[in-house]
Amino acid sequence: MHDPLLTPEDAAEALKIGRSTLAKLRIYGGGPAYVKLGASIRYRRQDLDAFLQENSRRSTSEGIATVTWRFRCPYRQSIFRAAPAPRSRAGRALGPRD
Repeated sequence: MHDPLLTPEDAAEALKIGRSTLAKLRIYGGGPAYVKLGASIRYRRQDLDAFLQENSRRSTSEGIATVTWRFRCPYRQSIFRAAPAPRSRAGRALGPRD
């Protein structure tokens, strides 16, 4: 008999991560393999075990170039925007002569 398929909530609990983290890994890549049945997402226990095995490390410097846990999150790129123009104490923008 086949193992039952796990819901995203059950899979996140099994991996000890948040549901939103698991969803982001699914969207941006780097997470465990999943099964899509219509609109439903399900995970197989052996895929979760394989994901944990692939991400096992013995030191913090091991596998830096091949870590699959990292993912890009587009809304975090706002930290790279240019700083706002400096302003005077009165609140007006400072020009090149100020």
